[in-house]
Amino acid sequence: MNNPYDNETAFAKYLGIRQRENNYNDNVEIPIFKSMLPALAGKEILDLGCGYGEMSRWYVEQGAHAVVGVDISEKMIARARAFYSHPAIDFEAGSMESYDFPTEAYDLVTSSLAMQYVEDFDRLIAGISRALRPGGQLLFSQEHPVFTSAHNDDFYLRDEEGEKLALKVTNYSDEGLRVTSWLGVDMHNYHRRLETVISTLLRHHLQIEALRESMVSEEIAQKYPNLADTRMAPNFIFIRCKKTS
Repeated sequence: MNNPYDNETAFAKYLGIRQRENNYNDNVEIPIFKSMLPALAGKEILDLGCGYGEMSRWYVEQGAHAVVGVDISEKMIARARAFYSHPAIDFEAGSMESYDFPTEAYDLVTSSLAMQYVEDFDRLIAGISRALRPGGQLLFSQEHPVFTSAHNDDFYLRDEEGEKLALKVTNYSDEGLRVTSWLGVDMHNYHRRLETVISTLLRHHLQIEALRESMVSEEIAQKYPNLADTRMAPNFIFIRCKKTS
C-alpha cells in the first residue's frame, strides 16, 4: 500500500474536503455504512483503514466494548489520538495489508473506503477471516469496480459545457494497479472485478449477508448538485459478510 495521506499537502487538502458540507463521505458513504452495521453493544471491533478515527469513536459511543483502529498514515493516527481517543480504543499506525491478524479475536471487522488501496486482497481477506470469531461479521465499503477500472482520472463522458452525460467503464476485465491523481499526489488503487471480490470472500468462509451500491436521494442531489452523479452510476459498494464454520 502506498501512503499518500502522510504528504503534508495531501493531508491538508483531505481535511479541507471533509470539512465541506457537500462532501461524499458524510452525505453518501457514512449514512449507508452505518445503516448496514449490526448491533454494536459489547462487540470487540477491528477498524481497518480507520483514518482519523471518527468511526472508531462512534462505535464506542454505540456501546462497543473495545476497538482497535489501524491506519497506515501516521498523520491520520496522530489526529485520531488527538481528537477521538477513548480508553476503549487503541489506535495503531500500520498497513492493513501486512497486519498480523490474531486468531478469533474480534466480533466485527470494519473498513471504510480503504480496500481499493490493497494489492494482496486474498491475503487480507484470509487474515480478516482468521481474526473473526465464529459468526463474526465483516462490513466494508470501497470504490465501486466500475470506477476503479479506469486507467485515468477522466471517468465521465461530458457535453461541450463539461456536464456529465455518462460514466465511461473501461478496462473492466483488466485487473491490477491503477495510478490516478488526487489531492495533488499519485493514488495507487487496485482494480478487481466484482466477481473477484465476491469469490474471494466466499473462498475464505465469509458468507454475504447484504450488498448495497451508493446512491443519494433526489432531495440530497438537489441540495448538493455535485453529489447527483451517484444517481448516474454508483461510486461506492458496500458488503456485509458473516463468518461461517
